Amino acid sequence: MPRGLKLLITSVFGIGIVLIASGFAYYEYVLHGTKSLLQRRVVEAPHPIALTAYVNRYRMSPAAGSVLLAETVVAIRGDGSSVTSTAWIGDGGKMVNDGRRLELSDGTSAQISDDIRTVTALKIPDAQAARVLNRYDPRSKCAARIGEDDPPASPLQGRKVLGYDTVGYVLGSGNPRISVWMAPALGCFEVFREEESLDEAKRGVEKTEIEAVKIVLGEPEQSLFQIPPSYEHVSFNEHFKRGLEKEHSPVPPDFRSRFAVEDQMYEQFKQ
Repeated sequence: MPRGLKLLITSVFGIGIVLIASGFAYYEYVLHGTKSLLQRRVVEAPHPIALTAYVNRYRMSPAAGSVLLAETVVAIRGDGSSVTSTAWIGDGGKMVNDGRRLELSDGTSAQISDDIRTVTALKIPDAQAARVLNRYDPRSKCAARIGEDDPPASPLQGRKVLGYDTVGYVLGSGNPRISVWMAPALGCFEVFREEESLDEAKRGVEKTEIEAVKIVLGEPEQSLFQIPPSYEHVSFNEHFKRGLEKEHSPVPPDFRSRFAVEDQMYEQFKQ
């Protein structure tokens, strides 16, 4: 994780609300570096590779073997805009869509929920610059992010994924142990991830694998990046409440205070 990058992530009852405070991350990058250098890195950064990737998440265990948990579609445009949509496997094998997380090159970030027809959207200054600085740099064989010089720890042996050569790294030394493999030819797109839970003796007890199963090169379908005009724009706490009500789940009495920081940002930068 680069210095200063703030991720505010809440996931309750299968409803994901994700806010990436990219604009603030840009300013914290500046605190740790030279602003002119960072601005030059943004301008000179390689363009993203336009693609649509289909990614599956599996739980691996000795007892149950491989179990499919979720299917994700990641679409990336050549201008750096991206959209991520995940469907989780619910009770009885039913697919439960978690909505779309949209990040546009103009700095807009949005969580779009098709089931409750709402959108929570913000536009933060310099958000796109922070996203560029946070990308891994194919010129370094994905060893460092564009905004930093320090490579991640512990390189791993590369592997072939869908015919693409990859470079792998262990990210940190925590629990779970996270290993990732990125493809330089795809702009360091992460094509394989392994998250392994460890016991007290640091032995693996359960593993989650996230693997790209199909990649289509070229500009993705443009409709994926559109916010439906009929959807209601709501705050983070309102999004959370409506999601629970949709599932007939109880709404905690303190739900508004849980999202105080996020809603303060929403009021300042809402679209």
